Amino acid sequence: MQYKNHYRTDIDGLRAFAVLLVVLFHAGLGFSGGFIGVDVFFVISGYLITGIIVRETESNQGFSLKKFWQRRIHRILPAVLAMVVCVLLIAPFLMISKDLIAVAKSAISQSLMASNFRFARMPSGYFSTTTELWPLLHTWSLAVEEQFYIFYPLALSLVVKRFRRYAAACIWVLILVSFITSIVLTPVSPSFSFYLLPTRAWELGLGAALAIHPPMRFSLLVSHSASLLGLALIIGASLVMDSSTPFPGAAASIPCLGAALIIGVRSRAGNGRRWWLENRLFVGIGLLSYSIYLWHWPIFSFLRYCAQELTTVLNKLSSC
Repeated sequence: MQYKNHYRTDIDGLRAFAVLLVVLFHAGLGFSGGFIGVDVFFVISGYLITGIIVRETESNQGFSLKKFWQRRIHRILPAVLAMVVCVLLIAPFLMISKDLIAVAKSAISQSLMASNFRFARMPSGYFSTTTELWPLLHTWSLAVEEQFYIFYPLALSLVVKRFRRYAAACIWVLILVSFITSIVLTPVSPSFSFYLLPTRAWELGLGAALAIHPPMRFSLLVSHSASLLGLALIIGASLVMDSSTPFPGAAASIPCLGAALIIGVRSRAGNGRRWWLENRLFVGIGLLSYSIYLWHWPIFSFLRYCAQELTTVLNKLSSC
């Protein structure tokens, strides 16, 4: 099977919706379930990376894990490093010593691709007011992806090269096992389920399944209807869900299915542009989505930290 390596503006449009939902949620501007934007990112990432691995494996040059990680490092490391360094430079001017130590430990964990493990062990869950003051909290999702791509590319390339007919089945087994694990562990261990790879791998796997299967082509009406339904599932989940929703668990399937519909169901004509995804504004935001995701949370976190410290000082002054 041949895979065309071409740029898809609709995926950048989808990225825009995902990052805007996350930012609006963190800003407290009406989208109580906007955290599901991260799940949409996971599906997109699984789709794009799997497509790259499959295309390269089936090409004459073959797949190179070294080149794969060189590209990933070139794309991810400079932006993340700049953000972390800025956080470490600003934090001493705003935070007290014990909080500075926590930030430094978070930076170390991030450099080791293990910040999700650190936050999973913390007594405060993702939705607590305490975690709002952790400027590197958002790096948990980067760690999940990085851990997924340590072994997955090599394993997938070997399966595609030697057992091509079983590649899709292997991915669906991964999806099933991870999804069941997520459903079982979410009510039992919410932090573990929220932050760690075993309960999130199925989301990346869903995107991978879309890339490994033959492209689905439908009429323009069906393609647009499926895209609108997918968008409705994503936005609906962001409005209905909140911090009390057991997550990820079964609830995460709603935004992930929405993302899968948008990515996987395309027009036979190949030119059925979807203005709600592919207009210049959303495509532009999508192209900047990674930087927006990296920088919005430290800004919000530092502002909240300063507001809390100011409130503490004012309370002390008023009590004198």
